[in-house]
Amino acid sequence: VEHLMAKNSELEKTVEVLMRDIAKKEVEFLLDSAQKISNIRFIGAITALNMAAIKDMAFYLRNREKNLMMVLGAEEQGKALLSVVITDDLIKAKGFNAGVIIKTIAQHIKGGGGGQPFFATAGGKEPKGLQKAIDAAREIIKNID
Repeated sequence: VEHLMAKNSELEKTVEVLMRDIAKKEVEFLLDSAQKISNIRFIGAITALNMAAIKDMAFYLRNREKNLMMVLGAEEQGKALLSVVITDDLIKAKGFNAGVIIKTIAQHIKGGGGGQPFFATAGGKEPKGLQKAIDAAREIIKNID
């Protein structure tokens, strides 16, 4: 049993490293797919990444990119996960707040969440609503200015 527990822990660490590697590669793909809406670069996608990898991506993009809002959805163990990332320049210029936005769009996954102005997450019980949540975030941007 101890051997199996140690092996399981080792495998979990390996999966975490692999997810971070995938996240680094996916960042470039997502940046290339960004839409320009109201002079804001918007990324909205459903991904296979876990929340730890999404959080790493959020912190990486926050410091590297400008004029970007990213909404990622994922399904993990039958639950819906959402994250919103907003670069600091948009927070200052437009007054965006990821925590407020996540609360608004999380209704589509029958969940709730919160966070900081630049990064917020939500969980819910309705993975089928992920795309609707992303679309709702897109509409928020369209209605700015």
